[in-house]
Amino acid sequence: MTSRSRGQGLVIASDELPALEVAEHTKEKEFVIERIAGIFNAGMRNLWNRRYYIDPFAGPGMCLIKGTATEIDGSPILAAKSRAKFTDYFLADKSPDCLDALEKRITRLALPEQTSVHYYQDDADMAVSRISKDLPPARSSLGLAVFDPWGWDFSFATIANLSERRRLDLVINFPIGYIKRNWEKELPKLDMFMNGTSYKEPFQAAMRRETPGEMPARVLLDSYTGELRGIGYEYIRDHVLVDNSRHRTLYCLIFASKHERGADFWDKVTQRKQSGQLRMLL
Repeated sequence: MTSRSRGQGLVIASDELPALEVAEHTKEKEFVIERIAGIFNAGMRNLWNRRYYIDPFAGPGMCLIKGTATEIDGSPILAAKSRAKFTDYFLADKSPDCLDALEKRITRLALPEQTSVHYYQDDADMAVSRISKDLPPARSSLGLAVFDPWGWDFSFATIANLSERRRLDLVINFPIGYIKRNWEKELPKLDMFMNGTSYKEPFQAAMRRETPGEMPARVLLDSYTGELRGIGYEYIRDHVLVDNSRHRTLYCLIFASKHERGADFWDKVTQRKQSGQLRMLL
């Protein structure tokens, strides 16, 4: 396949629709998301009739590995292809090109007639605000939300408001590398992402090596997961690290659940990498 550039990281895929051009490491992330979506539905379908999937950074539904002809499904398509299906999908992207391509790819899958799919063209914070009003009743539904931004493109308050009084598991792409590259800038959006400024002093000290043995990434993760615990997420995992070709950590996939079974599912599907290697803890 020969891709054609469309701008803003988009190329034309073999199905003549836009795709995101991504690096090789994206395969690992999608591998994990595919597996957690599968076990989530397989394990919960007999307990919860309504199971919904939320993706505020849904993209076009297909990725092209840069420098190759390899195409892989994006997170919402993987969720839609799960053998045991979600009953409801809430998919958002601020790009009209991405959302249009995604809708066409979802339509091709011919999901069960009773499946409900909602699309929102908006940035993540606004989209989630709209999605919250359309979700099935909290008392009779269970959800999985995937937050997969390029940087820190949503606020912590968005997660707090979305998950309030809901049974909702979270998968969050936490951009360790991006934060470390930009830590010396005054970035109000980063503070909103981290839910305040309490992370700054210990993180900056770790970056300046003022606290021997303290890893900057660990400081960031401890601060963020502490905020998640503050809104009711007792079961949190942050051991899934995704590295670049130079073995530098780009981001961590954080999983958060209000029930121990969610964490058990995550542990099962992330014990090994796509390559079959055991994962190392940070």
